[in-house]
Amino acid sequence: MRILFNFFIWLFLVLSLPCFAGIIYQDFEDNNGTPHRDNYASLPVKYGWGFNGEVVQWSRRGGSAPVHSGSYSWAVTVPQGPRIQAGSAVVSRTQTYNMNFVSQCHDRISFWIWSDPSHVGDDTVMVKFFDQGRYKDRGIGIWTKENQRAKYREWTRLEIYFSELPADFDLEHVDKIEFFNYYDGTYYYDDIQLASTGSPRQDAECLSDKKIVVCRPDEKNAAVLKQCVAVSQE
Repeated sequence: MRILFNFFIWLFLVLSLPCFAGIIYQDFEDNNGTPHRDNYASLPVKYGWGFNGEVVQWSRRGGSAPVHSGSYSWAVTVPQGPRIQAGSAVVSRTQTYNMNFVSQCHDRISFWIWSDPSHVGDDTVMVKFFDQGRYKDRGIGIWTKENQRAKYREWTRLEIYFSELPADFDLEHVDKIEFFNYYDGTYYYDDIQLASTGSPRQDAECLSDKKIVVCRPDEKNAAVLKQCVAVSQE
């Protein structure tokens, strides 16, 4: 049974994450486990929000808006004005506001971005991390490296390594993350995940061995594992 269990975990990760092993933080898909948001009619669930003038929108495939995978992406519009002040918070789809990033198995967070700023050019992105401890209120912002720039009007995969965060940041209890773009314009985010350089099999085995994986069966076929997500260690 354990061999079969590990095989299904490995198979799920191989099919859903072809380049890097990992656990999905947020993919903005419908009914993906993200809690519903009260009194916010424009969004069926609380994927996140904008602040200081930034407008956010759940963007669906089929129109002019780009989507990296699946049916939806997260569109943010940065207004003209003071730079860096406008941002967008994004919550995890499971363990919302208290997620275990499982640093024993992952060493970074990655995301895909379509960048359409007011100027033509490639730019870095700042990700701000909040935990349930010292960095709960003010967070800590990390810019992507100079060789990690969002390409103009095309999908780019960017990443932040956990080693760039302070040693006392609590990776086992992450509250949320925020995205900041320097120039005004419109940006689309998709497929945010915890990742490693290991193979999908190695990543799945790590999570399974530490007993911090929950796999939910498909409603129509209990033998098929629909999704595997990390859970906090007891």
